Amino acid sequence: MGPMQSHPLPLAVAFAAGLALGLWLDVGPAPGPSPSSAAPSAPPPSAAPTPWTWAEPPVRVEPPRQAQTPQGVTLEAALAAIDADLAAQRLTRAGEQLSTLLERYPYEPRALLLRVRWLAADGRLREALDLLLERRSLERDAGRAEAIEALLPKLLDAALTAAKGREDSAARLDLLQLATTALPNVLGYQWQLAEAHFEQHQYGATRLALQGLLYDPDWGERAQRLDQRAQRRLALANGYRHRLPVQRRGKHHLIEVRVNATPVTLLIDTGASISLLTPEAAARAGLAGDGREVRLMTVGGVVVAPLVKAQVALQGMGALGLDLAIQGGMFEGVDGLLGMDLLGQYQFYLDQERELLLLEEGAP
Repeated sequence: MGPMQSHPLPLAVAFAAGLALGLWLDVGPAPGPSPSSAAPSAPPPSAAPTPWTWAEPPVRVEPPRQAQTPQGVTLEAALAAIDADLAAQRLTRAGEQLSTLLERYPYEPRALLLRVRWLAADGRLREALDLLLERRSLERDAGRAEAIEALLPKLLDAALTAAKGREDSAARLDLLQLATTALPNVLGYQWQLAEAHFEQHQYGATRLALQGLLYDPDWGERAQRLDQRAQRRLALANGYRHRLPVQRRGKHHLIEVRVNATPVTLLIDTGASISLLTPEAAARAGLAGDGREVRLMTVGGVVVAPLVKAQVALQGMGALGLDLAIQGGMFEGVDGLLGMDLLGQYQFYLDQERELLLLEEGAP
């Protein structure tokens, strides 16, 4: 007999053979007497053949294969590797692996939570918070939801500490507003928000932030004291007759002033004893030095600047004769500084909440 040769079966025959094999593997003997003790019964001659459907007969379903990453590594192994890299502070490799994993599984919750950890470790705390809050709103797994609730205040506290260290009051206010919305039952965040508003002279916002604390048994007493202080500041601010609009630029406030009837934009500086103009602004106002000089203390040290006499007027108020120093080095779009030589002529209050310079004629 010659060697055996393989012959490819037609597709229909192969399918039927596979189906028969599956049925043989999955379907066992029916309960009842054994085949040897009971003769098989033939179907009635009139019985019509039963049509085949997808539900009958039962077909064995193979268990799904474990998810694979593009490199052939299982999803579980990839997650474990990234977790180990984060624990060892191997941030570059962890970030690269996360990017690859999230391209294939963009909604995998465990990978997204690892990305939160990676962003936080990389110092991108606000991005980490935003992603964590997004994941919080979608999470249905009880264990991961509990982990998110435990991580959220830690991330918020870290971000607040970083903003305070940078002296970034705007970012700190933004984070505190986020904290009071995300964790309304943590009253400590409401108190910090009220204090931050008060420090920024935002007295109306201070009182609003205190509303949930005024009658709390733990926070009520100190909240009522701060609320009374904010009320007094508001009453004081409302007593000024002149209200001049100011423009906020970062931590600074700008105001329009007329120098010899020429409009200029000055930065309000209550630490400056003398007002000054840039050389360009002085030229626009037709000012020229008369030989006098003044010594100015600047960040770079003591400098000598020329002095000029000018008529300076705030909006809607009478002009005052002042000696102005001529000095460059201002921010872009700023023509100089408005110092206490003019502001000291009035009772004034800078209302940062409403962005107004409040003035009352007469020195304090």
